[in-house]
Amino acid sequence: CSCPSGYTSNGTTCVDVNECSTMAGVCGVGTCSNSTGSYSCNCPGGYGFNGTTCVVLNACLANTDDCDMNADCAPVGMSGWNCTCRTGWQGVGNAANGTGDLCADINECTTMAGICGVGSCRNSAGSYACTCPSGYVFSGGTCRDIDECLSDPCGDGGTACTNSPGSYTCTCAMGFSFTGGTCVDIDECAGNPCGRNGTCFQAVAPPGGFSCSCNAGYQFRGGTCVDIDECASPEIALCAMDATCRNTPGSWVCACNEGYAGDGYTCLDVDECMTGTSDCSPVAICTNTTGSFTCACSEGYTGSGVTCRDVDECADGSARCETGETCVNRIGMPYECACARGFARNPETMECERTCGDGERTPGEECDDRNTVDGDGCDGSCSVEPGYTCWSRDDMPESLCVKTCGDGVIHPNEDCDLGDENNSDTQVDGCRTDCRAAHCGDGVIDTGETCDDGETNSATLPNACRPERCVPAYCGDGVVDMGERCDEGTGDPLDPSACTECVMDAGVPTTDAGMETEGGGGGGCGCATSSTGGRGAFVLAMLALGLVRRRRRG
Repeated sequence: CSCPSGYTSNGTTCVDVNECSTMAGVCGVGTCSNSTGSYSCNCPGGYGFNGTTCVVLNACLANTDDCDMNADCAPVGMSGWNCTCRTGWQGVGNAANGTGDLCADINECTTMAGICGVGSCRNSAGSYACTCPSGYVFSGGTCRDIDECLSDPCGDGGTACTNSPGSYTCTCAMGFSFTGGTCVDIDECAGNPCGRNGTCFQAVAPPGGFSCSCNAGYQFRGGTCVDIDECASPEIALCAMDATCRNTPGSWVCACNEGYAGDGYTCLDVDECMTGTSDCSPVAICTNTTGSFTCACSEGYTGSGVTCRDVDECADGSARCETGETCVNRIGMPYECACARGFARNPETMECERTCGDGERTPGEECDDRNTVDGDGCDGSCSVEPGYTCWSRDDMPESLCVKTCGDGVIHPNEDCDLGDENNSDTQVDGCRTDCRAAHCGDGVIDTGETCDDGETNSATLPNACRPERCVPAYCGDGVVDMGERCDEGTGDPLDPSACTECVMDAGVPTTDAGMETEGGGGGGCGCATSSTGGRGAFVLAMLALGLVRRRRRG
């Protein structure tokens, strides 16, 4: 039998030949696949089955070229090729005559200065990379600015976005601040803008603001709560016309003006003259006026009305008195011309005529010794001279004057009197005595008294010290007078032999600062040994006349 191609005879029939097993390597670089009466080759890229085996169709795909690994292969015809170095590399790109020039890396960072712009360049095999700062991106082989505004970074609170190299800025609406790359709502209430007189509320819809709920008496102005000046709005502060409005924090106060009284909303005039609140002088005339008062000094006074002084015609020379008259100023009244001392007004002529020296003591005279000679105790104007005392009585009106120093009686201008004119006023410390307060009924004619007849007849009588009820005091009248330490009432002022010294007997106890109690019984009060003779006799004579009172220091 003759079998067709791809078959073989087994002696009986034709059977398929498995070329893949009988023809080892029949496909070359490909893979053999047997089929009935034939076979085929599955060739890799760049190869093709030509019916017998795998042959090169594209040297580049078949990797039969000699291009550098960093070069690109371009097929030429069925089996040729060209090699070109890729970007970032330089050289021939393929082997020539077994040696070849390979593709070498290009260092773009050094050969292309500033290729990265604002970034930094880092070379790599066949390429390079740029490290770009914030706000830039590696694009197009260099660092290019990112336009952040394209992504609307400012948010709802922004009104405008402005791109800048490597950055951007947001113009934020009122109540927003550019924080963290966007416009965020400001929490105005955190700063307590309303102050302590209001409550702050953060705005929600729309955001970006706040509001103040101000307390009564305050208003929202200038971004905070400020006091309302109610006094500037008379329709609010309804103060009276005669009142003053004073603004206070959150309110106001109405106070009546000086000269008015009330609650500030109703004010009535105060009559300072009636209420006694004026500062007028007591001798001024107060006149009430609306809201005030005036002061005018009364007749006879001069001054502002607040202070008034008496018009002293005697001192300012405006008084006109005649000879023998003396000017007497009268407070708040016209002056008066009174007869001078030593003169008396004639009831017929109404002129002041001299009386001093006529031997009769008249009103205005302290004494009258029937002369106008000075130095005898009663001077030329009928005044008692210092260091003298003068006496007179109804039956003997002519004054008799004697020296007081050394008479044994302590007079108002003496500290002591030992009864010796030569040394009484020179031994002050040796003759001091305890004294009792003067009073009507003490038996002593004190200042303001004309007479004093002692406690027995005077103490309980309201008019006891008047002249008609009194007799001159004397030693032995039973009354312990000033200058006496005792008085038993055994003396007779008209009897020269009467006791006149009234001194305490030795060994007799005393009371009341050394004075014997009146009516204390017999004994204890006796006469001093020098009660008669010499100066004592003179004093006894005066006592007999009732013109002097004998007193002695204890």
